Amino acid sequence: MPEQSFEVPELTIYEILREAATEKPESPALSYLGKRMSYGELLDMVDSVSGLLSDSGVESGDAVVVGLHNCPEAVIALYAANRIGAVAVMVHPLSSKEDISKCLKDNGCKVAFVNGVCALRFLQSIPQGMRCSVVLVPAPGENGDIPKTVNWNDFISKRREAAPYERVCSPEAPAAILYTGGTTGTSKGAVISSITFNASAIGMKVASGLDENGQKMLSVLPLFHGFGLCTGVHLPVTQRIEAVLIPRFTPESVAKVLFMEHPSVIFGVPTIFEKMLERGIPDGMDLSFLAGLFCGGDAMPPSMKRNVDRMLAEHGCKTRIRIGYGCTECLSAVTITPENEERENSVGTPLPGCEICIMPIEGQPSENGEGEVCVRGPVVMNWYLNQPEETAKVLRKHSDGKVWLHTGDVGRIDEDGSLIFERRLKRIIITSGYNVYPSELERCLDSDPRVKASCVVGIPDGIRVASVKAFIILKDGVEKSVDTLDHIRARLTEMIPTYAVPREFEFLDSFPQTLFGKVSYRSLENGDFNGFALDKIAL
Repeated sequence: MPEQSFEVPELTIYEILREAATEKPESPALSYLGKRMSYGELLDMVDSVSGLLSDSGVESGDAVVVGLHNCPEAVIALYAANRIGAVAVMVHPLSSKEDISKCLKDNGCKVAFVNGVCALRFLQSIPQGMRCSVVLVPAPGENGDIPKTVNWNDFISKRREAAPYERVCSPEAPAAILYTGGTTGTSKGAVISSITFNASAIGMKVASGLDENGQKMLSVLPLFHGFGLCTGVHLPVTQRIEAVLIPRFTPESVAKVLFMEHPSVIFGVPTIFEKMLERGIPDGMDLSFLAGLFCGGDAMPPSMKRNVDRMLAEHGCKTRIRIGYGCTECLSAVTITPENEERENSVGTPLPGCEICIMPIEGQPSENGEGEVCVRGPVVMNWYLNQPEETAKVLRKHSDGKVWLHTGDVGRIDEDGSLIFERRLKRIIITSGYNVYPSELERCLDSDPRVKASCVVGIPDGIRVASVKAFIILKDGVEKSVDTLDHIRARLTEMIPTYAVPREFEFLDSFPQTLFGKVSYRSLENGDFNGFALDKIAL
């Protein structure tokens, strides 16, 4: 697929913010719980906090941990770190002590910004001998007084006039580290440069066709996730528009912001739109102000998309959800469906600056042009932190002399140049010598009128190496019974080879999720999801 022409600003992310504040100092930059901050005010805070970081011993190349909910302080910390050449390490506030310890071992840390949920585990994870100032930024409803932390207000009370700005790091240098979701394996730190931030944000701006005049972004995706950090923070900055930050997603919080703020653009993951669909839109709410709806982060079933589009249209929304595809190693989306295009399983065409190719999968026959999806361009990460062998596995030089990111996803490119997502490469179950592709089984199960959602995994089996197991969430009103299972299994048996039919089924109320809101296949494989199982029927 040919690469589109695209000019990426040779600026750091801080310099992009500085340009925005110079051009529109009075324009609103952030909205949070009803309070607004202009671009001029945001830049002033960023400059002040960067000075406080320097006073705390943070130097160019050092790590600054950001373990916060969506709030202005998280945005300030990101750009303040970049101003002095430090690297913002984005950490999920609900991370385990083990994950935090790994992060600190990987990066070191002199200053960390954490909320109350994260603070206690963070303090317990600091290695002996590491000097780290922990700045507490309480989430709504949290205690603002935790021993061995400095409250944000006390921290910024020492701010002074910032020193004149001088560039201390190049746009190619690391700006942030984002940890991969770990849905199927060990989490890794993807090192992201300012160039990648700029290419991803501006590429999305161009591909989406969004106008910067009068636009307002609903930033509901968590900022520790690449999709949320780029589209919810840096994209609005590149467009000089307002980002409305929601500290914690609930259908009620989104409905309230829709009513109060009238955001024109929403980027979400399937879970967000699914919960909105379940909760419904309040009667009488007019959504004609919505101009752009985008979904990525995980596969969105076509039936869900149709239902969400229909619900929104019933409330005056003139646009439909546009599906995108990306990964943490590319920060955000690398493809997006053209406006009003409806093509099942299509995740769109490449963003400007992105190039995609399909490579044969070693040891597997190619069917219908299927292969591993590979990406190149300025949207690709620099490397995995401290993992050169893992980096070499995914960043490979091809025969064309170019370095491509191997995503681990299987897809194909159709006759119109759209990427068709098929499945995760690593989600292959080998049972009795046969290859079974969980996504194919899930597609068949999800088409059953009794099934709301399904997930198929491989369970260790001493005879077959692995046996196939299906986890099923039934639609409302469908009885969890042997009779229901018999119907589901009989229908499935007609659609797939006998060897691929799951040997065990389990009804769940919901799927266990990773900290990034994706299905945790490892939890399903290990049976590590206490409180989820409602019924279990083995065959």
